[in-house]
Amino acid sequence: MATTFINKSVDESTLLDLKHLLIEANQRVPEFLVELASATEHELEMGGEVGCAYCGGLGHRITHCPKLEAMQNKAAGNLGRKDFLSSADY
Repeated sequence: MATTFINKSVDESTLLDLKHLLIEANQRVPEFLVELASATEHELEMGGEVGCAYCGGLGHRITHCPKLEAMQNKAAGNLGRKDFLSSADY
């Protein structure tokens, strides 16, 4: 048995992942999760692949992956920083 707390700060893709995990595990899906449907939910099983190719999440595709987006934003933020280790005057 597992318990999770859901509030307004939980990302929709996380809720969709939870919904699909419950379905995959043949568990009861709460009504509010049943009603929650992604605009791309019908595309999640296209091409023989299930869910996100990047993180494996079941509630989204790689084009809408929050983990990939966070990683890309972090990498973009580091572009302007000077690399102090490579610029040492030895």
